Amino acid sequence: MIGAKQLLIILIGASLFLGGLWFFTREDNNDIGIGPFDPGLEVYKDIYNKIVAFGDVDYNEDQLALIKSDIAAAEMADQLEVEEVTALNIILNSSLMKSLNLSFKNLFSTSCYESSKFTNIVSLLKKQNIVNKNTEAENNIDKYNNVRAFKLLETKVATWMNMEYSGTYIEEIERRFALRGVSSCYGCRRLKVELLSELKDLEKMDIRYKDQVKRNKYYCSVFEGNKHYYDLLVNNGYCP
Repeated sequence: MIGAKQLLIILIGASLFLGGLWFFTREDNNDIGIGPFDPGLEVYKDIYNKIVAFGDVDYNEDQLALIKSDIAAAEMADQLEVEEVTALNIILNSSLMKSLNLSFKNLFSTSCYESSKFTNIVSLLKKQNIVNKNTEAENNIDKYNNVRAFKLLETKVATWMNMEYSGTYIEEIERRFALRGVSSCYGCRRLKVELLSELKDLEKMDIRYKDQVKRNKYYCSVFEGNKHYYDLLVNNGYCP
């Protein structure tokens, strides 16, 4: 037969077992988190995976808005801790920068010259670079600025075409074309050919003018396209 002492030991052991079972299976707002499933962790992982995937593709404004909405909703529902929200936003900033740089790279060679989509990406890249400094972004912004400066030569050459020819004009075109990113832009390569062709015509006009001065024979109509040379002829009485 089981003695009273043995029975007492059995009852104490059973009580401890049941007490332990209750502790690890209870549902309480103050629970310390012991259990097989944490809903908050799953929400964090889901949003985190979306953010990482966002950075691996071209920039998508709608997708960015959706991710921000998911973070805000999870925070309001107390599914994320403050530290988790902060971490996700930091990762999102980094992922956004990655996405914008990727879009810049994919658009630059074909759309760097004239494209509203490309201009928008650069604008976003500049804003994001203020928040999150990034070497690749700064290099890309530098490329964009160099391309803009090169495009301005079109107006400058139009002015030069009414001035006396100078070899420094071609030097400036070559110098700007050699700046970071310019030679990789298809539109800039095309513009360079056009500008050099115009300056070649100006150089021919300069040679023709000097030759006519040397021979003292002038053909005014030849220089009507250039104010500088034509004014020289008129002021010197060689043309009416």
